[in-house]
Amino acid sequence: MQLLSRVYFVKLYIPVQRSLIVGKKLVYGVILLAFLKWGLKPVNENIRRAVNGCIVGAMLSGLLFLMQGKGNYYHEIPFLFFYFSGAALALHDILRSPLRSSGAGLFATFVLLVAFSCLHAPVLFGFPTHADYRKLVLTQVADEAGPGKTFFVVGEGMEMIHQAAIYSGHVHASRFPDLWFLTGLLSGWGKEGDNARYADYVAADIHRYKPAVMAILHGRDYFDVVPWLTMYSPAFREEMTHYIKLGPRVDNRRSYFRGATLDYDHFVTYDIYKRAP
Repeated sequence: MQLLSRVYFVKLYIPVQRSLIVGKKLVYGVILLAFLKWGLKPVNENIRRAVNGCIVGAMLSGLLFLMQGKGNYYHEIPFLFFYFSGAALALHDILRSPLRSSGAGLFATFVLLVAFSCLHAPVLFGFPTHADYRKLVLTQVADEAGPGKTFFVVGEGMEMIHQAAIYSGHVHASRFPDLWFLTGLLSGWGKEGDNARYADYVAADIHRYKPAVMAILHGRDYFDVVPWLTMYSPAFREEMTHYIKLGPRVDNRRSYFRGATLDYDHFVTYDIYKRAP
């Protein structure tokens, strides 16, 4: 049993690459705050001390972001909070005197911060629209469940499953956002009995929610999860007797991540299972 090298590429290489790219922006942000503090020198001493605190906060949160090495945007948010707070305090204090108006200084600060934000994270217009999300393959699969029914997906990541659930209005039939435990178990990180325990969790969820349709990632480059679950969980084996395997469904992961890091063609195949009447 092997996990696809592409999955490791997505889960390990891409996040590290993004962390390094964003890390440069974090360094530039700290330098900018330092310049505002020591170069332009805010007039108000209390503001100067507050900006000092923001510089320290930005440095610490930026360091934590790099140490995590996952490249997730929400891990960057603490840095952005200190970064923009410090810049706003310093700029407003600097600009209100030459502009002779606190209101004018506030407006100028707002304009500059908008410019800073666009430099830090340029506006991307390639993201899928709401209409696009409703047309995606996994959304259509979830829609095939029918009114009031659930669906189940084993794919490359939780992001695509969440989108399918939101835009189809159907519940994903699992306690797991995706089968995140597989990588660790297949690498030998689990304790004795963990394989059976987690396989039984999946079986229990299928028994409880009775998904009307399932899409299971499959292909020569991917780990085949159905035999693994069947081997470790008799309950899963029993649940699968209620399903009929239909033809494969091909999807392009790119459709879910346009304008983002994974915006390149990457075709995957799902085996579709329908619950027998």
